[in-house]
Amino acid sequence: MYADHNQTPMIPITLATRAMPGHAGRSWRDSDGQRGVFRRLAICGLAACMVGAPLGCSDSGSKPKPSGMMVTDSSGGDGTTTPPPAGKAEDSQKPVATRDYTSPVVLSAMREQAIEMVMACGRSRDASVRANAAEASLQAPSRLEPVLAAALKDENLGVRSVAAAVVGRLQIRSLVAATWPLLSDSSPFVQSSAIYALRRCGESVDPSPLSRFLLNDPSPKVRSHAAYLLGELAEPSAAPMIRSAVKSAMPRASEADIRLMQLQFAEALVKLGEETQIESIRAALYPSRPEELEATALAVQIIGMLKDQGSTNQLIYLSAKLDKAGNPMPAEIRLGVATALARMGNRRGNFIAEEFWNDANPVLRAQAASVFGFTAQPDGLVYLDRLLTDPSEQVRVTAAAAVLRALGSGSGSGVGGR
Repeated sequence: MYADHNQTPMIPITLATRAMPGHAGRSWRDSDGQRGVFRRLAICGLAACMVGAPLGCSDSGSKPKPSGMMVTDSSGGDGTTTPPPAGKAEDSQKPVATRDYTSPVVLSAMREQAIEMVMACGRSRDASVRANAAEASLQAPSRLEPVLAAALKDENLGVRSVAAAVVGRLQIRSLVAATWPLLSDSSPFVQSSAIYALRRCGESVDPSPLSRFLLNDPSPKVRSHAAYLLGELAEPSAAPMIRSAVKSAMPRASEADIRLMQLQFAEALVKLGEETQIESIRAALYPSRPEELEATALAVQIIGMLKDQGSTNQLIYLSAKLDKAGNPMPAEIRLGVATALARMGNRRGNFIAEEFWNDANPVLRAQAASVFGFTAQPDGLVYLDRLLTDPSEQVRVTAAAAVLRALGSGSGSGVGGR
């Protein structure tokens, strides 16, 4: 039993996704044969890289259907040919369209509904929902700035950390005054995000705590967070520090945590211009045992964020890979592949999201909603419309963010052509 989300400090979602115990040569599932390979896979970008709440293991209660490879020929096409999909969601699973999703009036109303949902979720009792609401502000900052302002003062350190990072990403100068106090926060996660935010907003702030967290903090998660932000700041002078951190011994850290930290270091170095580091990230796309799946999930996410076109074929293969027992990769990874490819221009991964949009596990429903937002296809709005009324708050806030992403800055501007 986990502690209450409002009292438990949040930790990086992608970095805290511990693989369940497994054994080489067995299926992608854990040693008990359950589908729960991950405690929690990232749903949103910034929150994914920095904060998350332990929500328990994924367990949808039903065996996933094998899925086919993704089609690589997007709008421009790359000439790659792949076998046809081996399995898709049944047509009967698709929700019935209740509105005309080509109507500007309908799309405008849907966008307003999504904004209202994010505002409501920003007041949730669940800290992870509030964090995702803060991140959803990326999609409509002028309307959702009050959500960010409240999140900067949230009682949960993870929510504060995400909010500060969003302020930095968007360079929201109107929230600079509210961000300054976070430099004295008790959490290194929050302090790091505040430094990032203020420097992005052009403030004169001492960046040295980032190097201290990177090189000396006993937590691999804190080190990874510092490296991520240094990469986002795109300051080449940080590269030698990160290379030094790679060599730093952490005898008390687990092998899994070290591996995830190294992937995050490699991502930061790629952002700082060291392109050869992409190979160490690509290597994680070849898991040989269940213990390696968590690193694979993180690598998929990183590759999507870096828009590494050279990994396209392997991502497609990964979406259809079966283990020795004939089981497909975990749903979290396959959905992550759909998102990663959508970030790179291949937006034909809806069929994977369609497979899990009504799964019994709300984490998978939320991740499916996120995929629909990234693929930004008209058909995806039918699913998102239904997911906006999902029983789970986490699903609703993710669906709302996905609607805002799919529709772009104005009603319908993103769907089908962004």
